[in-house]
Amino acid sequence: MNKLFVFACVSAAALAASAKITAPLYTGGFQYHLVHQTGDTKYNEWRAQARAEYLAEGAKLDLGQIDKAFDGALVNADNAFAAELLALGQKTWPKERVRWANAAARLAMANGDRRTCVAKLRERLSYGCKPAETNAFLRQIGVLEKGVKGFDEAVAKDNLDALGRLRALRETSLALFRLRAWEDCKVLRAEIFGKSYKPFERRQYKARYVADCPKSAEAFARGPLYKDWKNYQTGFYAYGGTRGCRVQEDEKWHLVGTKEPGIKPEYPTGVQVLFDDRGVEIFFRCDDPKVAEKRLGKGDFGTLEIFFAAGDWEVPYRTIFFNGMPSTDDPHNCEWACAGRNYLRNCDVLTKDCCVTAEGCVAHISMPWLGNFDSLPFDGRKWNLGVTRWGDCGGQTIGGVVHELGCGMLIDFDIPAALRETLMRSICKAGYNKFRGWRADPIGEFSRLSDAALGDPAFIKSIEPVLKELDGIGESLDKASVQELEGIVKNTLPRWAAFQYELALLRANWLDDQMFAE
Repeated sequence: MNKLFVFACVSAAALAASAKITAPLYTGGFQYHLVHQTGDTKYNEWRAQARAEYLAEGAKLDLGQIDKAFDGALVNADNAFAAELLALGQKTWPKERVRWANAAARLAMANGDRRTCVAKLRERLSYGCKPAETNAFLRQIGVLEKGVKGFDEAVAKDNLDALGRLRALRETSLALFRLRAWEDCKVLRAEIFGKSYKPFERRQYKARYVADCPKSAEAFARGPLYKDWKNYQTGFYAYGGTRGCRVQEDEKWHLVGTKEPGIKPEYPTGVQVLFDDRGVEIFFRCDDPKVAEKRLGKGDFGTLEIFFAAGDWEVPYRTIFFNGMPSTDDPHNCEWACAGRNYLRNCDVLTKDCCVTAEGCVAHISMPWLGNFDSLPFDGRKWNLGVTRWGDCGGQTIGGVVHELGCGMLIDFDIPAALRETLMRSICKAGYNKFRGWRADPIGEFSRLSDAALGDPAFIKSIEPVLKELDGIGESLDKASVQELEGIVKNTLPRWAAFQYELALLRANWLDDQMFAE
């Protein structure tokens, strides 16, 4: 063996054996409080090693290592070890008074001792600061002692305008966050959104029932609904107005007293939402002053980027594109949710089309009720639509920015009692028919399992009570009361609409029983 190689290996081993800790474990983001997780021993192992290296008699200490170790202990809520390291640092480097005052303030806040935290911040001030740093500490102290009132007292002498106050609130909130003063950060956030920003008007729309409503963009554009602007939601914003995401946009768009940029008036956009017993139809009217040349193929009518959720954060949201209208191309085809019994792909539950009109173009999405069987709006639930129009129109959005569905348009289904009963009954019948059709599919899973030679007739026989139960409910729909329909919508419709998952579970349990029976 090469002697040089052996020497290198021995040297590397010696260096590894003598290596000191250079950084603590678990100090990165999303790693808080791992010390409390059941079964986790890594932090305890690191602490034992750190104590052996840092607190041993005659240990050679490094200021940077102590800083990192203190951070690691504090992030992992090990305040006792953080206090030991702080005391060690103060003893070893007594002249580092600024450093230890800052550390002591952080430790005090971690212990919930606000009074000591304030005292340590005042001690830090006594060691001298630049004017900007002095102001920053005074604002933090003001908030810790008196909340927003203390902040305003601290900035009174600075004569800040609205923009200056917003920036100071943000800077103070960030400093308090690093200090682990979580509740004070919440107070400042409420102050920013409640008083520094203009109130945000979330767009709403009342979906309208239209018997046998149009099922295509072309049908809609040729009817009277297309021309009636008063029935559209036209409250689009110029794109870029997200809240609390980018400082520059907050200052430009939302600060009290500012005038927000407007959309190009020659490119109006409107949304209509209609429904009948079959489903929900959403129409987007996109007018364009260049329609004459675009009708002949010189350019397109832009792109729609749509986000939809049948409820606020209760179900996965969908992303839908119309790329280069009148094309319905979707170059991204995003599916945001993992597979599950209540999640269906866009291509399984909606269709879309687009047509050119004399004024521009119309895009259309059709959503059968069964595509949202677990989030039907009979309980007062509002659906949520976010849409942004791109192209020559600039950027126009129904609220916030493209992914900010929480500021999207709320769709309200104000359904009268008589219509509600009719809709529930028809949707349940559609669900039962889907269930029956799925079972009758000659090449489907149910038919394969039912095959006498290649399937598992014994298993199919074992689930006859389940099938009889579901069939019985389906055959009684005409006589079901409103109260019974409500129960069917909640409990049985999801089983009809996604019975393949229930069948898979029944099959797995049955196979387990057969295995253990032997």
